Amino acid sequence: MTFTNKNFKYLIFIFIFISYIPYSEIISWGSDYAGYILQGKAMLMLESDLFIKKQMFLHSLSLNPKYPIYAPIGMPILVGGIAILTNYNIYLVKLLIPISIFIICIIVRRNIHNYLIPVILCIHPSIFDQYRDIGTEIPATVFLLLGFFSKNQNLRIMYLLISCLIRPTFIIFVVIEYFLNKNKKINEFILFLFTICLVQLVSKSIFSMNIYGFYKNVNSKNSNYGVFEIMLNNLKNLNFDRIEFFLREIGLMLIGFSNIFNLFIGLGFLLLMLFLRNRYSIMIFAFSIFHLAWNAQYFARYLIPTIIISIFAINEVFNFNNSNNEKKIKKLAIMFFIVFLPQIFYSYSILDEQSGPHNVEALELFSFIDSYDKNYLYSFNQPRTFRLLTNRDAYKLDGKVYENTVIICNKKRDACEYNSEYQMVFENDLYIILKF
Repeated sequence: MTFTNKNFKYLIFIFIFISYIPYSEIISWGSDYAGYILQGKAMLMLESDLFIKKQMFLHSLSLNPKYPIYAPIGMPILVGGIAILTNYNIYLVKLLIPISIFIICIIVRRNIHNYLIPVILCIHPSIFDQYRDIGTEIPATVFLLLGFFSKNQNLRIMYLLISCLIRPTFIIFVVIEYFLNKNKKINEFILFLFTICLVQLVSKSIFSMNIYGFYKNVNSKNSNYGVFEIMLNNLKNLNFDRIEFFLREIGLMLIGFSNIFNLFIGLGFLLLMLFLRNRYSIMIFAFSIFHLAWNAQYFARYLIPTIIISIFAINEVFNFNNSNNEKKIKKLAIMFFIVFLPQIFYSYSILDEQSGPHNVEALELFSFIDSYDKNYLYSFNQPRTFRLLTNRDAYKLDGKVYENTVIICNKKRDACEYNSEYQMVFENDLYIILKF
């Protein structure tokens, strides 16, 4: 026990390093990270105006684009800077996620004084699943926790600011922290708000970007389809089925796999947070309910920070460091290991089936595109990732085809039937390229 406590950070580093190795050369097609890197590159090279102009053009070519003109500025600057340092090697950029998980585990260990809890966190399927991608939730949570537990006011404000620049919804955590934590002063919160406003002015001046991003809907008459307008429309369409789906997603996030009990698990989790009635549990409840107004196809990923913060919510009531609870925590850890480890091994077993730009078929596609005419537009289901990896302009393949466009079809996902005016110029086991 003494050896484990003394060498905890080394042991947890080794554990994360070994568990991440199978994922090190695997990445999903999820195009958010590509958007962050493209935007970050433009921002750091002071080419934001050109980037936004191109985004507006490519956005207009899709019937229903699923990505913003530009994202909140925190993550693009973070991963854009890392990408430049690593010569745009996305597999090196992806190291941000295991490093962030390691830092979270150290913060949890230092503040709850129990080594088993961060170990359980490491093997949680929802956390583990983040190794496949470069998401915002884990890095934003690192800065949030650094802000929560920093003793220096200036550093605290800086960390909390960065977390909100990466995930603007984290302002919910920050507001509750300042108003319910007796150790935080209201004048510090005012300084925090002043700093956010200052960063917004600087961002608009230098990058022509709002810090919270720019979301545009092609069916809207407004040029800027703002977050609040989106939320109001979603609240108007809220129904029982949507609430039920939301609760199931919470259950999925907590357990890591779909089952018939997820609805009750999700509901039980929210009720538990209400029962605990401390600032962390109120953060979780408010943050979770907020997402009901967000019209997402899934919620589990967005709510991942609540897993981590719930540790502190429960610790404030039950105190993990209490010797009377030690046996209970060990039994709880064994139960989690029994539930989570099979899911981890299953995740390893299906890694070869993970579709992404690392696949042989995708590499063949990129190789062909690299020698192809640069003057064409491309239409593909993952346009931002395609743009990042080929340096070719692309828009989402969703039925509408702009003139002078080369179409790239995924045989397993897309309807690749086009009229006789299109000529097939490339085909492998997964992709077809059609030229007009």
